[in-house]
Amino acid sequence: MSGSDCGHVFVWERGGGGGGGGGGRLVMLLEADQHVVNCVQPHPHLPLLATSGIDYDVKLWAPVHTESVFNQEMADE
Repeated sequence: MSGSDCGHVFVWERGGGGGGGGGGRLVMLLEADQHVVNCVQPHPHLPLLATSGIDYDVKLWAPVHTESVFNQEMADE
């Protein structure tokens, strides 16, 4: 996972390499902030994610769908 200056959180599936930057595949894109997302912290045990940026709020994310609704074509744009 990574935050970005565009306000999104990018969730990646790790590549099969041995830790040498083996690549990955984008599997989820979250609109997390109006500006910069500079903090992304997963919960150590639960499927919960906290994000924050330069706005004055922290957002909590949890899965609600059993199937992915990720649209690769929209993410590519």
